[in-house]
Amino acid sequence: MSPTRYPSAAQEQEVAANSAALARAYRAFKEPRRSSKRRRPRAPAESLAPASAAALAAAGSSFDWRDKIAISPPGDQKLCYACTGFAIAASIEARQLIAHPGQPIAVSAGFIHTCIGHADDSDAGKICNLGCDMYAVLGALESNAYAQLSPGDYPFASAACPAAQRLTTIQSFDPIVDRTTATNNLVSAGPLAADMYIWEDFFSYTTTRSPTYTPDSTTAGPYLHSVYVVGFEPTGWIVKNSMGTSWGDGTGFATIAYGACGLIGEPAPPGKSPREAYAVTV
Repeated sequence: MSPTRYPSAAQEQEVAANSAALARAYRAFKEPRRSSKRRRPRAPAESLAPASAAALAAAGSSFDWRDKIAISPPGDQKLCYACTGFAIAASIEARQLIAHPGQPIAVSAGFIHTCIGHADDSDAGKICNLGCDMYAVLGALESNAYAQLSPGDYPFASAACPAAQRLTTIQSFDPIVDRTTATNNLVSAGPLAADMYIWEDFFSYTTTRSPTYTPDSTTAGPYLHSVYVVGFEPTGWIVKNSMGTSWGDGTGFATIAYGACGLIGEPAPPGKSPREAYAVTV
């Protein structure tokens, strides 16, 4: 798997400088309304991977899709609550490359956030400050095509939605809510888009502090956030974030500790709803 990386001093400074602005933004963001219609999560027995995959998913093992395919660099959501669009776009890109080697695509996260997640809204401020329910967006993408990434298309203006270069729809998506199913699906099929909860120490996190992220719940939060899960280590899930390439290990990736943040079936913080990960079929 990819070796542990540590950000440079300049990257550490950049993350520290951005963290205060991100903290203010997340305090103002509004969580999306959770869709009342949910698909039944796939049972572990229905999604068991081949024996080789099951062995990789055994305790103490590691798996990382960055060692298998060319995962695109993390994007930067800046001060908009568009993390769900970035997580879904990254998942579509990877699943496309796994299903069709040598045929990479670049998917517009901004288009997904604005034109799919906020299809009925033209207020740029509301679009930026209101998140999207991942389940609802994936459901919409079964009948509405996602779009090609274009330089400078983020934040994506709602007026540009009709002229966007659309690619195709997703075939389906499956909610995944437990560790066994997640590890098996990761190994046998590809990365996952997932929701988690974060606290304000997340915005300034780098691996210099600790190789694995565990939240400091004494800081403000929790806030709902979406990431893209590319693998796992003995200590936790390897995720691609959407807060630029300086965050985490200095490339925009980090490992989230098992049992933390409500990620992939872990208990949600008090007063919050449990969240799912999703396996997308393209």
